[in-house]
Amino acid sequence: MRKSKRPISKAKMYGFNPWVDQLDAINQIVADTGEKESTILRKLVDEALVERRRKIADAELGESPSAQGFAEALQTMQNLVAQTGSSGRYLTAHAGCQLGFAARDTR
Repeated sequence: MRKSKRPISKAKMYGFNPWVDQLDAINQIVADTGEKESTILRKLVDEALVERRRKIADAELGESPSAQGFAEALQTMQNLVAQTGSSGRYLTAHAGCQLGFAARDTR
């Protein structure tokens, strides 16, 4: 079993009484992994803290683009492509994913 390089704090100790469903879940994890309860609890706290930090960061950055925002962006791109096509250029698709512009021969 590999030891963690993170030091264990001896300055502060948290003691709590878990809810019954938490106790059952923790006991199941201990039985499945064979690790000590203390190790499992540290990992669970780590996971919860990482998730909380992620939620805070997501909230600060704003929500991801919604489906409506995507539809608006798609409509804008279609309008630009239509304008470009009418001004003497056309859009071609290569291999279904790469887009390229080529000048139309007007002679």
